[in-house]
Amino acid sequence: MSANPFINDAESGGRKFEFSEQTNELIESLTKIKDSAEALNIADKRYHGHVLDALRDVVGVDREAEGTYRTFEKIHENAGVLKSGVTRELDKMPAVTGNILNVDELQIRKILGDITDENSQERFAELKNIQDQIALYYHGFMKDRYENLNSRNRIRDRIEEAVYETPSLKNRALEEERASNIRDERVSVVVRKYSSRLGAFVEIVKELNSKAKVFEVENLERVEQSFKDFNRVVVSVKNNLESEKKA
Repeated sequence: MSANPFINDAESGGRKFEFSEQTNELIESLTKIKDSAEALNIADKRYHGHVLDALRDVVGVDREAEGTYRTFEKIHENAGVLKSGVTRELDKMPAVTGNILNVDELQIRKILGDITDENSQERFAELKNIQDQIALYYHGFMKDRYENLNSRNRIRDRIEEAVYETPSLKNRALEEERASNIRDERVSVVVRKYSSRLGAFVEIVKELNSKAKVFEVENLERVEQSFKDFNRVVVSVKNNLESEKKA
């Protein structure tokens, strides 16, 4: 790619460079980065909502565990640990997705739309500063996305740990029912419901995680390619300015 031939600036008596093609490419790359980041931001918020809805179903069963049975005490304990663990991971996500790239296309148009042989060094320094901002954002963004992936996996792991303990809850419920002078099958009923809700919860999260991973890969690939394209065009602008100086 090469810049179009510079044009004489009759008013200043200097030379003005034409970078309309490069300007459009830079703006396109910037827009793709922002669009993909926003798409992932929205997806995270939806994930957050779906997980909380499913968690409420599990905690709702915990509220039915009223009584002095040791099984109910264990359900309260397990549900409390699960809720705090899941919400802690969810609370990390908004901080990650709240990062915004504070560069807009007007800045790029202003820089490249008014480059002359007299201000080319200053204008390119401004473009390089934007490139540095995007690089800083990009590397932080990719790191944050990796942390989000870890949070989703930890949410799944915490639910699976709770599911793993349900057989012992069922056995404990049967023992308490047999030992009770007044047969109360409510203990087993609550345990079965709790177990069923947990099973549904883990399947919901697995499906959400699977879909999130596919969507994440698509958008991160787009962000990565757009970042590379932006850098390539910046190099092109630099090379064209240097070649004109030598001419």
